[in-house]
Amino acid sequence: MAGQLAKPRDEAYGTQRIVARSVLFVTIPIAFIVLLAANLAWDLVRENLAPTALASWPMRLTLLDTSTSAALLGAAAGLYFARLQWASANRPAIGLAIDDEGGQFDPDSPRWRFWAYNAGPGYAVVKRFAYAVRRYDSAEPASDWIKPFDLNRIFESCGLIDGQDYFVRWYAEGAPFSPVPHYTQGSMVAWFRPEALAKFAQIDVKMVFRDANGDTHERVFPFMDRLPSVTAKKIAAIRRHPAIIPPQVSRPPVDG
Repeated sequence: MAGQLAKPRDEAYGTQRIVARSVLFVTIPIAFIVLLAANLAWDLVRENLAPTALASWPMRLTLLDTSTSAALLGAAAGLYFARLQWASANRPAIGLAIDDEGGQFDPDSPRWRFWAYNAGPGYAVVKRFAYAVRRYDSAEPASDWIKPFDLNRIFESCGLIDGQDYFVRWYAEGAPFSPVPHYTQGSMVAWFRPEALAKFAQIDVKMVFRDANGDTHERVFPFMDRLPSVTAKKIAAIRRHPAIIPPQVSRPPVDG
């Protein structure tokens, strides 16, 4: 219903997940292991047949003998599981943090910042960012995943001014996301004035990235569901009294 905010999604929503495995380091090794396992099973069947049966086709067909197949299968499986363990230990961990300038969490802060950061230990490379939004005063469902240009058009249609009411960083494919010790050393994805946030019931950001092992991950940041309590209360007050709008603030410097 228009004007009503849906129940916040739980903490499990948007958690990091793998959406595609590396063809070179996962798909091909699995195919090789399956081939060796099939050949080993075939040879074991052949060894238990009578010699007369082995003289006929297709029982004469064999690629590798039993001992060779078993040795190669054991080595390939061992290397594959070692690769999985290494990939898990070096997987990037992308997190979300929200604060105001100075990290004071002041209810009257004019600007709230949204950070994405890599807690490591592995590095990540951006493939794409996508956005989904839903207006607070609209009964329509959230938009499909859209690009930054379309996101700006939606914000502008709500009367918001880029650089004064909000700022959303654009990321090119291949942008690095290196591990950092603190979220403020990560990347500021966006900032919003509370009055801008009050216009939306949903602002989701989807980050798709590749790790050092070639696997593709996805992480969704549901901004409106993760707001600090002081921010949520401020937004609720603005919605009750939309005419009370504090003066705009100037745009802060944008980091590189």
